Amino acid sequence: MGVFRIALLAFAISLAPVSAAYKLGASTADADFAPSNVGVIGLRYMHQRGAMSTVVEVYPNTPSQAAGLRVGDRMVAVEGIDITKYDANQVYELIAGVPGAPVTLTMMRCTSGCRSFDVTLTRVDMNAIASDDVFKIYKYGL
Repeated sequence: MGVFRIALLAFAISLAPVSAAYKLGASTADADFAPSNVGVIGLRYMHQRGAMSTVVEVYPNTPSQAAGLRVGDRMVAVEGIDITKYDANQVYELIAGVPGAPVTLTMMRCTSGCRSFDVTLTRVDMNAIASDDVFKIYKYGL
């Protein structure tokens, strides 16, 4: 059993190099673009079931930045669905979708008082994000 486990680990390590298909981002020419078919909006949020999500980062050159979303904004609903009932993975599944498809978020911003607002964003292909750092976050969770 121990030998099998070591052999399996060695096989997994030999497959470790990332294929060229995933070397995408700002430093890759447009001609090398390979769609991922995963549409994202360009923000990082913290979420816990029973609460609203809090935006902790808005990525540059993304639909979220273009729409004016800010760190500290709270996400209340996605497509009219109250997200407080869901866990973080379920919220991500509501937000992510087909590139080019719109998604409407209900947000809350508290500066001098709180106000809620709807924002409709058009998802972009994860591989089309013009930032190697942001691409790594989406692809590998780094």
